[in-house]
Amino acid sequence: MILNFRQILSSIDSIPIGVIIEPLVKELQQNENTNYNINVTDIEFLETLAKHPKLSLKHSIQLSDIFAKIYLNNIIFAPIAGRCLMYIFAAFIGSEPLQEYIVKFIKISLAIFFTSEKSKRPKEKILPKYNSKHVNSKPVVSNQELEQEILNSQRRALIIEMVKNLIGLECSWVNKKSKTLILFTYRQLKLVTKNENKGILALISLFGQTNDVIAQFEEDLERMDTSVSPSRAGAEDQDDINFFKELGIVNKKKKLDKSQAYDLAHLKKQRADPKIVANLQQIKEKLNEKIVKEQEKEIIEKEKLEISKKKLEIEVDKMKIRLGLPSTKKLNVAEHLTFEEGSQEAAKLYEKINNPNEIRLIMLEHEEDRDREGVSIVLNKYTKVLKYLFMTYSSTVNGGGVTHSFSALEQRKHLISLAELWKMLKDHDLQFRTSQEEARELIKLINTQIYKKLDMKGLDFDGFQQFLVQLAILIYSRPPQVLSQLPIFCSLQELIKHFRDTTARKGKATFLYDDPDASETKDKELSKFLNKALERDPNYPLPEVIFFQSSLKLEI
Repeated sequence: MILNFRQILSSIDSIPIGVIIEPLVKELQQNENTNYNINVTDIEFLETLAKHPKLSLKHSIQLSDIFAKIYLNNIIFAPIAGRCLMYIFAAFIGSEPLQEYIVKFIKISLAIFFTSEKSKRPKEKILPKYNSKHVNSKPVVSNQELEQEILNSQRRALIIEMVKNLIGLECSWVNKKSKTLILFTYRQLKLVTKNENKGILALISLFGQTNDVIAQFEEDLERMDTSVSPSRAGAEDQDDINFFKELGIVNKKKKLDKSQAYDLAHLKKQRADPKIVANLQQIKEKLNEKIVKEQEKEIIEKEKLEISKKKLEIEVDKMKIRLGLPSTKKLNVAEHLTFEEGSQEAAKLYEKINNPNEIRLIMLEHEEDRDREGVSIVLNKYTKVLKYLFMTYSSTVNGGGVTHSFSALEQRKHLISLAELWKMLKDHDLQFRTSQEEARELIKLINTQIYKKLDMKGLDFDGFQQFLVQLAILIYSRPPQVLSQLPIFCSLQELIKHFRDTTARKGKATFLYDDPDASETKDKELSKFLNKALERDPNYPLPEVIFFQSSLKLEI
């Protein structure tokens, strides 16, 4: 992708590259701790940006900073980064911001050079054989230290080469600053290592005869230290001196005379005014008191908010009881609320608790394992019967509305409404054991309490099974047949038996009730006889319950 981007930038000069450089610079600045481990594709893309004709001064300085860090930290890509730096510097050498950046780059480079040269290990000399000392008396250099020394040597050579190229740009202000910085570095290296560095001498030779330039610098430096105060010294030279002082590569301060030492000691021993200290202490105490008061105020406000929340929750619970709705947070609202005797709330609550006709769902997950497993076994045993009843009565009663889409018609096949359930109950002679209002209430409770649905129009197949379970519990918990003393699955099994007996009284087939696990009918002789009758006469009268398997074959 980056390769394609390079080709686009090379072919289309009108693309603004600022939108590319700014986020790229931010990303690289965030990853400075990775030692600038970039790949070939990255450096080639940066080179394409550096040579773009639309590169502005602002973006050129940003790119220069990236290339400078790569040049000083990555030996492998240093040559490419150096070429890009020189290309940008040569293009914008006339601008003051770039000149200041070049001087800053030279300062940092020479500081790195000085630190590396200062810590360089001296070369080990081989002692002659006739000497009494052993040849390997000095400590042996490890391979890791040797490799690091080689890398430092290469980095120092790169710095000398870059500074030489920058001097070759022939910018007078940059060369003047560079000359001062190079001479300072030469002087400090000579003081520390007691040797003259060949690379620094080669840079000094670019400004004239080496000895003459060094002699003139020593004279100027001595004159500035002795006769000229720092306030009267040149601002530019003073900045260079301060920079090297921060790096710790300047001469140590001269010893003070007695009068200067006395003044300095007096300043160090001088104590703060007690009145000022007392005032500061008072201000600090007032600030602490203010912070404590604000914290106490926040605590009081939180307590008031909690009290108002509790009062509001109590009012909401009262309103729910008044409307006959269950509390969402409290299982037993009566335990947490008290009402005045004879009030409307108390009457509503008493009626709700003591109403014998109120329908309550039996939550199977709260019952014993025997009841849960028994109900599950009965439902699994008669699954075919229940599916047959569900498919037989769903979508059989028109609710009065007009359905305009096939998806709505398909959805109706998977739901059974109150009217369809009531029709099923009437067909099985259960209209005398329950009422349509009770069936409606069961549908509402199953949807809201078990399945957490707001749709009250009907039930799916799972809800239909729950309806039959709750209906069995309801109708067999009151006369004329009470089975509440038995496990729950006994009531469900009795309800299914009632369905089977009603179906048998009406002359319909009951083989699904009698043998729920059967996959085909038992009366194979009758099926054979009817199949032959159909072959002779397609209009031959058939029983009411049949299952067609082909155009002229059937099974009961």
